[in-house]
Amino acid sequence: MTKLFAMLMCGMISGALFAEALPLKPDMLKKAQGDVGTLMEEDGLLTVELKGVTAVEAQGNRYFSFNVDLPEALDLTGKALKVRVKTDTPEVVRGFYVRAYNTGDLKKPVWSFQTWRPRLTAEYTDILLVPGENGALDWEKPVVSGAAPDSVKRLQFHIGTPQGGKEMNLKVKSVEVIDSPRDAMIQATAGIGTYTGQGRSRFAQNPVVTIEDGVIRIMGKSAVEYKQLNRYEGVILNFAEPINLVQKKLSFDMRAVGPTSQVYIRAYDTANKKTVMSFFKAPPPSEWTPVTLTVGQNGVFRWEGGVVDGGSPEAVTGIDFIFCTPKPGADFGIEIRNLKAE
Repeated sequence: MTKLFAMLMCGMISGALFAEALPLKPDMLKKAQGDVGTLMEEDGLLTVELKGVTAVEAQGNRYFSFNVDLPEALDLTGKALKVRVKTDTPEVVRGFYVRAYNTGDLKKPVWSFQTWRPRLTAEYTDILLVPGENGALDWEKPVVSGAAPDSVKRLQFHIGTPQGGKEMNLKVKSVEVIDSPRDAMIQATAGIGTYTGQGRSRFAQNPVVTIEDGVIRIMGKSAVEYKQLNRYEGVILNFAEPINLVQKKLSFDMRAVGPTSQVYIRAYDTANKKTVMSFFKAPPPSEWTPVTLTVGQNGVFRWEGGVVDGGSPEAVTGIDFIFCTPKPGADFGIEIRNLKAE
């Protein structure tokens, strides 16, 4: 992985892009809307902040943004970005955009991700951006040029809000280029809209998925007002290649976070239409617990033969993790590590 650091000090931009410590120059950070300010060192890194006060009288949403013009163009073909970000004003910030532009075309992005769900929090969060896939941020296919990201010269960050006369900010601590987005055979992506069976309408928004130190963390925020007992969230973890789970067992460590009351684990056929595996656990373990899933067998998780639609799990392309809580307005989720098929 290659780290990109953007640093400010005493009103001058200094520091490094890449592990090779290439020097930044004062004109690399360019304000579009809002103020780019100077921050103290945080956890050994200097952090770029975008901040400002939104216009009181304005139609529609208010935006702040800034550009990072790289000293050398990057080839992001087949790669992903991981950004570590937070906001001190989560009650104000709603929109968050990250875009990338090639050399020679700084008007039409080759990458574009956005969300108007409350993804930015008061704590630093790692957000993985994989082109063509939805995750914590959604891929904006209609916005991108369609050109290969083989000479990326500019990265662009936006925040937005409908509220006027409010302070809002964005802090960007680090940006990393992920050379192998499907490291360890897994790429975390949001699975909302591909769920099969009952309960599809219960999934109100995509959860936040982060991967750090080998731990996949999937978190949701339960609805405050909801007529049903449980609030559901979930994602599909996609494999780089189909896995034959007739011949292999799926194993991992798992623990629940917050008031998670139930966890379902399902696998679908290659068309994502038939459920070929289904397991259930209530309540899920709150401490790290080894889990092994074998077709037709009970273990830590109970086999749900009545849910399976038929077919064989001989070419599983992803595993669906669904979890729920009855508690309104709660942060809840699960953590997974050491996921493998053997």
